[in-house]
Amino acid sequence: MLLPIQPLSGAKPTLVLLHGQMGIVAYDRGRRLARHLGSDLPIYGLESRGFDGASVPAATVEEAAREYLAELAAAGAARPGVLAAVCEGYVFALEMARQLAAAGGRMPLVLLVDPPGYPPGGASEEQITPAVVSHYRDHARQWMKDAVERLGGLPFDVTDARQLDWASETAMKVLLSICRYATAPYPGPIDIIATRDRAEQIGRPQWPWRKRILAGPWTLTKLDCEHGDVFGAYAGVVFDWMKSRMQLAEAV
Repeated sequence: MLLPIQPLSGAKPTLVLLHGQMGIVAYDRGRRLARHLGSDLPIYGLESRGFDGASVPAATVEEAAREYLAELAAAGAARPGVLAAVCEGYVFALEMARQLAAAGGRMPLVLLVDPPGYPPGGASEEQITPAVVSHYRDHARQWMKDAVERLGGLPFDVTDARQLDWASETAMKVLLSICRYATAPYPGPIDIIATRDRAEQIGRPQWPWRKRILAGPWTLTKLDCEHGDVFGAYAGVVFDWMKSRMQLAEAV
């Protein structure tokens, strides 16, 4: 679902903020970022469908990426120039970037904020057992309950048991799509900012990021904090980093 955080038309390429592992975009965080980056930059968020209780999320990351690009085009947004994602949301950013590149034109810049050090994905249907599904559903439910204060609001009423049920089911399906997705090499530019342990893992030569995913120009910046502090005390650092990487990309 398209969220117009700062819908504008103009010369600047669109910045797209992708949802994370639970399918939700932190809208308030997006507004804070918009104020930090300036009022002349088009910014849209993309959230998984399913939180309205009437639809279901895309079954695969590839399908979700196609839908998101179609939504942007239908809204009249300029071709995305920057795709940004937090944590496991990196898979949606990379898949959208691949599809944009396949359609021709300049490859978008991908900005990844604290992605997992060891990327998940590639799970077979045999590995996704009922126990795994149940675990993800329970994990999603607890995450939703804990996220209200941290994200500044959710696209449903967490105190309504029925709404919490369908939101947990939606998030579980997004998690499963990430588990199934096998991340392929991306030859376009990727800039990553990551917390201590994740940065160290991403930088290991024989680990998946460098061995399998980072096939083009890339940078890695280390954050001296834990994952839970990224958009707390370190939000300004992350926003400054995003602004600087976008400015450098524009200058090329």
